Amino acid sequence: MGYLLVNAHVPAQTVRDGEILIQVVEGRLDKVTVTGNRRYSSTFIERHLARLGRDSSLRESVLERSLLILNEYPYLSVNALLQAGQSPGTTDLVIRAEERSPFSGSLSYDNFGSKSSSRSRAGLMLETGSLLLTGDQLTLRGVTGLDQLDLERLSYGRIDYLIPLGYDGTKVGFYYTNSRYESGEELGALDINGKSDLLGLYVTHPLYRRLTQRLDVKFGFDYKNLTDYILDETWSRDRIRVFSLGVSYDFVDDYRGRTNLAFTAHRGVRDLFDGSGRSDPGVSRKGADGSFSKYNLDVSRIQMLPGNSFLILRGEGQLSADRLFVVEQFSLGGMGSVRGFDASCCNGDSGYFVSAELQTSPFFPEKSIFGRRIGDMFKLAFFGDHGGVFLNDPEPGESRDDYLSSLGSGVRLSPGNSFAVRLDWAVPRKKDRFNARHAEIYVSAAWNF
Repeated sequence: MGYLLVNAHVPAQTVRDGEILIQVVEGRLDKVTVTGNRRYSSTFIERHLARLGRDSSLRESVLERSLLILNEYPYLSVNALLQAGQSPGTTDLVIRAEERSPFSGSLSYDNFGSKSSSRSRAGLMLETGSLLLTGDQLTLRGVTGLDQLDLERLSYGRIDYLIPLGYDGTKVGFYYTNSRYESGEELGALDINGKSDLLGLYVTHPLYRRLTQRLDVKFGFDYKNLTDYILDETWSRDRIRVFSLGVSYDFVDDYRGRTNLAFTAHRGVRDLFDGSGRSDPGVSRKGADGSFSKYNLDVSRIQMLPGNSFLILRGEGQLSADRLFVVEQFSLGGMGSVRGFDASCCNGDSGYFVSAELQTSPFFPEKSIFGRRIGDMFKLAFFGDHGGVFLNDPEPGESRDDYLSSLGSGVRLSPGNSFAVRLDWAVPRKKDRFNARHAEIYVSAAWNF
């Protein structure tokens, strides 16, 4: 099944006893030629097609996997053309490559930050590919607060570097993150500030690739050091060393929808590389242990609907039986969570979050302005968010569980392919009623280049 170079035909014959002879002609793959490539060498591309040489009849699934893996490299697009070979019964494969500029980036603004440090933020992302090795990818990200132009008040920087390992889609990645914050407003007198340094190493591999399905596995190790200060004294210090193993599955179905499932298991190891041990003093949460386990499940679906509308469904969950460091806890509140509340206002060792958002274009969606459909440029959004968190062994005065809910609406603007604006208005549910006086307003804008 799925052989591209196999033909079957019924030759002229006399049918006897109901038996029919079907003649199968198996073609052979002869030459592979690469055209249009510049930075990606022909040898690099051809090695991703090595499986085809071991299967000269050219199975569709093998070719499709190879092409999809090649198309995942930065700034590279490839497609295949089959044409008659020089010898009878042979076929040549022509790989047509198209390479884009090896540099891209984005500038962004949002007010998703914490009220105590800086609500308004500016961000910059720069990305390039094939910098040191063919197929590698380097990404630089930076965020700073705008309420006060002070990098000590709020700053975040991250570097990611990803390189291919072999020619079957396996990749090795490294990241480093540095962040600083300083609380203001009513907390300014306490001089609360903190810093964090995180670095990690991970390996990813595509277990399965088809045009409408992908299955990936990821194994990683994270090294995290986080310190908080009050009045120039160390308030807490976490040294977390954690291994993770995850699997993700993404598919498009026949019901005009796309679903993504991701499961990750995390295991912290105490005392590794000077990491936190058993019940060390001075950690961010009393009784937190360097040895812990937690499990995360993320589910999302985008469902196309009639009338230029679609529905976004999301669900996230975390389960742990341990007392976790604050950074390892499940948090609620802010953009990307329960939007009617401040960022990370509730935390727990275990928790869940669900969200539904309808986006629709009610005004002349098929009409075009400046060559773009109104339905692609303008959408109204209506959403509801809900979540809960649960603490293991809460301290006196701590709540064992908390629940948040909010409703809201918004606008999505995309006047061009490289520019987008988003506005959300979210009303929280407090004291068993939704109160618009406490609504949160989120604004973001991004320009891609």
